Amino acid sequence: MLTGGNRGNRREYLKHALFFLEQRAGRVLDYSAVYETEPWGFEDKTPFLNQALLMETGLDPLDFLRKVHDIEYQLGRQREEQQYAGRTIDIDIIFFGDRIVRVPGLEIPHPRMTRRRFVLVPVNDICPDWIHPVLKVPVHHLLERCEDRSGVKQWE
Repeated sequence: MLTGGNRGNRREYLKHALFFLEQRAGRVLDYSAVYETEPWGFEDKTPFLNQALLMETGLDPLDFLRKVHDIEYQLGRQREEQQYAGRTIDIDIIFFGDRIVRVPGLEIPHPRMTRRRFVLVPVNDICPDWIHPVLKVPVHHLLERCEDRSGVKQWE
């Protein structure tokens, strides 16, 4: 999982997302440092805070996604017409064990994770040796090969 946002009290939104995910969707096993990252895909004066979470859940991927959307809505997420925009919270399912899911509204592993340092850096903190089930490459190699040069710095 990757949580992130750039509106309001960014750190508090990350804390609330972690709390609600654990309360409603499963158990948080580990989490990365918090990173301040440049907006990706659009211009915005406020950087994002991002954090990766490693979770254990008994839910299937679609039920898990429904819980994620409910939590985002509760935390003030407003889905815009444009795909990339500022937000209070965004919760992305980056991978789901070694499962590959391709259904309308959900692709796992996240189809753009390999092109985004703001995803790979925090995920590398908690599971550098996780093997991408499609590419058969560990996260630390994906990070080394990533061509994205946007700013990602540890926060706090």
